[in-house]
Amino acid sequence: VATTVQLLVLGDAGRSPRMQLHALSFAESGYHVTLLGYSGSPCRSAVANHRLIKVEHIRQAPAWLDRLPTVLAQPLKLLALLVLLCCSLLARPRSDLLLVQSPPAVPALLVAWAICRLGRPGRSIYRSLELGFASRFLRSDTHLCVTEAMRRDLRKSWGIDAVAFHDRPSPDFAVRASDNPDATAAHRLFDRLGAPGGPVPQLAETPLTRLGVDGVARYLPIGERPALLVSSTSWTLDEDFAPLMEALDRYDSKAESDQSLPDLLCVVTGRGPMRDYYLSRAGPWRSVRLVSAWLEPADYPALLAAADLGVSLHASSSGLDLPMKVVDMFGCGLPVCALRFPAIGELVRHGVNGLLFDSGEQLAEQLAKLLRPAEASSVDELKRLRRGARDAFRGDNFVKAWRRIVRPVVRALR
Repeated sequence: VATTVQLLVLGDAGRSPRMQLHALSFAESGYHVTLLGYSGSPCRSAVANHRLIKVEHIRQAPAWLDRLPTVLAQPLKLLALLVLLCCSLLARPRSDLLLVQSPPAVPALLVAWAICRLGRPGRSIYRSLELGFASRFLRSDTHLCVTEAMRRDLRKSWGIDAVAFHDRPSPDFAVRASDNPDATAAHRLFDRLGAPGGPVPQLAETPLTRLGVDGVARYLPIGERPALLVSSTSWTLDEDFAPLMEALDRYDSKAESDQSLPDLLCVVTGRGPMRDYYLSRAGPWRSVRLVSAWLEPADYPALLAAADLGVSLHASSSGLDLPMKVVDMFGCGLPVCALRFPAIGELVRHGVNGLLFDSGEQLAEQLAKLLRPAEASSVDELKRLRRGARDAFRGDNFVKAWRRIVRPVVRALR
């Protein structure tokens, strides 16, 4: 029976939530886990402090290769990664299982396949987000994928029978129990951060909450406070923020002529190269404020739980994967307006736990429809979507689902 497992991701281990959750799930089932990835962001505390999990870093290709002409840099970088990855895996003790996240398929799958066939380790699993041409030639002992659409595509395109394991929220993302959630965590968060909406006067009031005479924090009703819109991004070319910028522009214009619309505070979390570009395009607005924030892992669930609505601009290059950010939002009971693409219906059910949009104009209409506090229909619809978001994963999380779906697959490997 397998007792040791290596998890390999050719990316920042601390910014790989899925692989961290797989590491945690293996460890909670008694496996000794080594999570291999690039250095950068710290892993969540539950992973970093777990007695059965070791987080070890692999070397990246030398930075000077990026200064070469592309025609030389790309093949040399690929060769360097191949050598460094081989050395990294061969230098470590043998494990019973190797779980590889793809993409990138090359060289990760190539090296993993070769190492496994050399007897280090005994079994391999490709946790496929997207599998390229390598899947035709490099066969694993089993495959995991994240959607039914991807499972069907793998079968049709590559003849691979994969197990579909949809993402669930981590145990850190606690579902809000009612339509009137406890405001204490949000009050403390906004006070500690100085609040994205401005300075906080000594714990008495934040942009969203206020302390009562009994010392208990309570949410202010929309209208007395701005509506809080939250999104998360890596600020890269893979996610086009133009629809959100257009939606905020249109919402601000609507708010000038429609006094029933509340001010809007849009908080976008994450870091990345396109951050300054998009922030420079913000406004000038009178009723909308766009703020970029970088939060500690423990603070992110509190922000989602405090928000009125989430936005996902994930489009998926393959059209077959799903955004983890929406899973986290649902875990906190936060309904989502999500950009439409082929597989998104497996997660966001239009009119049940969120709404789907095709353009910035349509997103602006949805924001105005859901956030207008003076209209009972808007309030009722937002409450209904929030209940749908809470019900999406009620009583379930990634570790529980992993035990039901993935653990039997792993134990079947001999």
